[in-house]
Amino acid sequence: MARVVETGATLVVLDRNAEADDSIVEQAAELHGRGVRVRSYSLFVDQWLGKVPLFELERVPLLFDVGEVHRARYGRVKRLMDLTVGLLASVVLLLAIPFVAVGNLVGSRGPLLFRQQRVGKQGTNFSILKFRTMRPRTGSGETGAGDWTRADDPRISAFGKVLRRTHLDELPQAVNIIRGNI
Repeated sequence: MARVVETGATLVVLDRNAEADDSIVEQAAELHGRGVRVRSYSLFVDQWLGKVPLFELERVPLLFDVGEVHRARYGRVKRLMDLTVGLLASVVLLLAIPFVAVGNLVGSRGPLLFRQQRVGKQGTNFSILKFRTMRPRTGSGETGAGDWTRADDPRISAFGKVLRRTHLDELPQAVNIIRGNI
């Protein structure tokens, strides 16, 4: 590594194998003392290319969970934030209900809310709430509620398209947030 200084190099990049070799690390430390910058391969790629090498994605920092480190405080703050957002969204929900109810009556008669079973926190099942955007099923020959929605799906009512485009169909989930389901 003494040749590194002789050649005028200003930067040395160490890969994982070099970082694991104590003799190379000692030589790199000596070079660093002489003014040569020493970087790990990952740091070099991150600084110069603005990217993280794919093999680095398996390392510990991405396995880090804030909730594990600050379990009690994190849980309380998150719940407080959820309640705040849920209550604010509930106010908007209460204001929207009359308009959506009228649009629902005109556009496609049927229940105001759509409920679907989902898996929530810690694997518990809950019923998610949304404003209904599809026409209710009337006959056995129609597609079922479990079918995936397609682009220009004929089951979506005209008013339902407006609800989906504006995301107003999601407002009833404020109740799920307040309940702590999601």
